[in-house]
Order: sequence, then C-alpha cells, then structure tokens
Amino acid sequence: MSPTRPVTPDVAGSSPVAPALVANAVFLVTRVVYRARHVRDFPGVPAVGAPIEVTGLDIFRFEDGLVVEHLHEADHEAMWEQLGVALPPG
Repeated sequence: MSPTRPVTPDVAGSSPVAPALVANAVFLVTRVVYRARHVRDFPGVPAVGAPIEVTGLDIFRFEDGLVVEHLHEADHEAMWEQLGVALPPG
C-alpha cells in the first residue's frame, strides 16, 4: 500500500486516469493521473481537504504474453508541494 493512501483514502477507491498509451508487442507505456483529497493528518501536515493531483508513468514489459517487469514513476515532489510541504534540497 502506498504511504500516502492513509491520508488520501479516496484515491484507493478510484482508478487512475490513463490519458496516454503507447504499446507494441514488448512494451506498454501509460501516463497516469491520480486525483484525491487530503482528508487525514499526515505527520506534520494537517488535513485541510485540499485536492491533490499526482502524475506518473507506468512501463510494462511482456514476454510470452505475461508481464515480466513493471516500472512506476510518480511525481511525489509535486504532491508535497501541493500540500505546502517544503522539501529539503537534493
């Protein structure tokens, strides 16, 4: 489970939006957008019901019709910025 799900429980019940797909016989690449509201306190970040939008990419590699590798990247830095959290440099 994602460490952010306890503070954004509504994301768990919704599917990410996949506005872009690229596929061939070996790879499937999707761009995803997760939308939720910050409804529970996170350590040092009180909940204010703010909407959060996090974008990401998923890359699936197939062999013999089965997923053999999955890579996921998401812009968590943007999520923290939307919550007003200043991240340390680096």
